Amino acid sequence: MKIEVKRDALVEYLGKRVTLRELEKLLRLLKIEIDEVKGDLLKLEVIDTNRPELLSTEGIARELRRFLGKPLRKYKVKNFPVRVIVDRSLSKIRPYIACSILRGLRLNEELIESLILLQERLDLTIGRKRKKTSIGLYDFNKLKPPLYYTTASPDLRFVPLGFKEELSLKEILEKHPKGVEYGHLLEGLKKYPILLDSKGRVLSFPPIINSEEIGKVTSRTRNILVEVTGTDLRSVSRALNIVTMNLIDMGGKAYGATIIYPNMKIRTPSFKDREMDLRISYLKEISGLDPKISEIKNILRKMGFKAKPKGKDKLRVVVPFYREDVMHEVDLVEEFLIGYGFNKIKPEKLDIVTTGKFDELDEFLEDVRELMVGLGFQEILSFTLTNKDLLFRKMRRKESRVVEILNPISKNFSCLRNSILPSLLEFASKNKRYDYPQRIFEIGEVFFPNEDLENKVEEKIYLGCLLLEQKASFSSMKSIADVLFREFGVKVKLEEEHDPSFIEGRCGKLVKDGRKIGIIGEINPYVLEEFGLIMPTAALEIDLGELFGD
Repeated sequence: MKIEVKRDALVEYLGKRVTLRELEKLLRLLKIEIDEVKGDLLKLEVIDTNRPELLSTEGIARELRRFLGKPLRKYKVKNFPVRVIVDRSLSKIRPYIACSILRGLRLNEELIESLILLQERLDLTIGRKRKKTSIGLYDFNKLKPPLYYTTASPDLRFVPLGFKEELSLKEILEKHPKGVEYGHLLEGLKKYPILLDSKGRVLSFPPIINSEEIGKVTSRTRNILVEVTGTDLRSVSRALNIVTMNLIDMGGKAYGATIIYPNMKIRTPSFKDREMDLRISYLKEISGLDPKISEIKNILRKMGFKAKPKGKDKLRVVVPFYREDVMHEVDLVEEFLIGYGFNKIKPEKLDIVTTGKFDELDEFLEDVRELMVGLGFQEILSFTLTNKDLLFRKMRRKESRVVEILNPISKNFSCLRNSILPSLLEFASKNKRYDYPQRIFEIGEVFFPNEDLENKVEEKIYLGCLLLEQKASFSSMKSIADVLFREFGVKVKLEEEHDPSFIEGRCGKLVKDGRKIGIIGEINPYVLEEFGLIMPTAALEIDLGELFGD
């Protein structure tokens, strides 16, 4: 991601004057490159998209201070004076909220600009354009706790940020620039999320806009409430921690909030570090180096990780609370190698000489892509990580074994997909505002548990297609399949199939040499309703590995 920071502001946070060349070397340790220098302005590219805390001057300076041997700030929350009561009605809309309060701030226009830019960048990255999380900032002196996170009728009125007159929630979605931009996130809802104080005054209409009265931060604001709402608690907490850390770096003292849900109670923010074990033998195997334990500890300390011996072959490593990108041992090895210096590792010559050529399977898949594009389809790419709700409940399919993720970061990415069609339907649900007909396809991996394999997981490559139009039918999709099979000289039989994802009697299985290799049919209207679709939809899914075998 490309960002801009002011060099003087960065140097002020560092507490030390560094040359541009020195700064460039330091930034490389953070996987940040200087694209352009314009006077005091540095145009940077943050290559590591898993580190959103580096998307601001404050965040970059925080990490660079470590490399310069500067003392690091300890981030603490004094106490939790504010209560936030969450209503049960949000459970299937936007269920999570996290808050912090920063007191004693002395903000100028430059700091406010930095804060707003961070807010926008986090809404884009962690927030996935505000779908997953969105951030609000408020003048704490103008509100009265406790706060109430609840739902409200579209007729509720307040003055949105940047406006002078009251608008209803419905009018905000139609007239306010942010409502027009993000209104699709609330499409189809009968009631909308709303954040109120104890006097019933509106703080914000998440994830759209704050109120003009309370949700405006200026250079006169001394105490700020930070609020993050969203659909994933871990992401909500992560975004709150980053903004809170930056405000502490700006001179604020942090206080927390107690969030009272219908079935649980939590305190935010949480600055609790976690611990991981690192096998020394594993580090040596991966890196090809033979460092002493003391060297490993020193380099990890430079990279921000405290480590102490645990037995003969392990180090117990303390991972800072904001380093959520560090999830496995290999991540710690990478941090060690960055600190050690990749340029110090001597390259070795390869013992084997080969002649390069295109992989035959890749050539085949490219041919399939070209054919689908020629038939008027547009290719998409979606995540192979998904969740059981998408694979089974929304598709009206009986739950079966899938490859599940241990301790997933998000419940939305808790297993590997065993079908491409749910991903295509989810994509279609997000593109309803575009004109029809829509023809989309994806060629990608699907995964199945297989105890006979060494890694217990079988990977296959599927083709999935959707045809969304008023006249979409079994016949129209079958004509697409016929072209595909004819082009590659494959003989396939069509047999009756019963699959609850499809309309009964309008679905068939594709059989080759006595084996099922795919399915074709018209999507069940109940499934379309689950995805918020009303356009008739025909679908096709094929195991391309079976076709390539010919």
